[in-house]
Amino acid sequence: NRYTGDWVKGERTGKGKYLGNDFIYEGDFIEGSWAGKGKLTWEGGNTYEGDFVEGERTGFGVWINVRDDDPNRVKGETYEGMYKDSARHGIGITSYPDGSYEIELNKDGEIFYGDGFCSSGNCDNGRGTYVYKNENTMKANGRLEKEMELAL
Repeated sequence: NRYTGDWVKGERTGKGKYLGNDFIYEGDFIEGSWAGKGKLTWEGGNTYEGDFVEGERTGFGVWINVRDDDPNRVKGETYEGMYKDSARHGIGITSYPDGSYEIELNKDGEIFYGDGFCSSGNCDNGRGTYVYKNENTMKANGRLEKEMELAL
């Protein structure tokens, strides 16, 4: 393993590149963790580019599959959407090489087939964000907001 980039007080902080055993991460670091914007490239060529929080894919990101050895994925498929703790979580679009696409609602890495779910916080008693399959979110204060614009 090797890191090249910025250091602050003995910690990887700023822009950098980390070469792991089977991946390369290039992007922002805060106190040694991947944080902010970055790109992960795995051995074999699959990539994720987007948001990171404390070393996890969290926020908006784009994942591209270039391999054909995963029975659950199609070579050339692209996912653009929300992540939480390195799993698809929230609204996203999976596009396929033939031009077709699917709008998905994901929960903890699995496609969610209900109408919606509590994405963050405590939606039953307190503050939280409830995500609906129609691309909208309901904040705990009752204000309806767009979670993300889906560019088709």
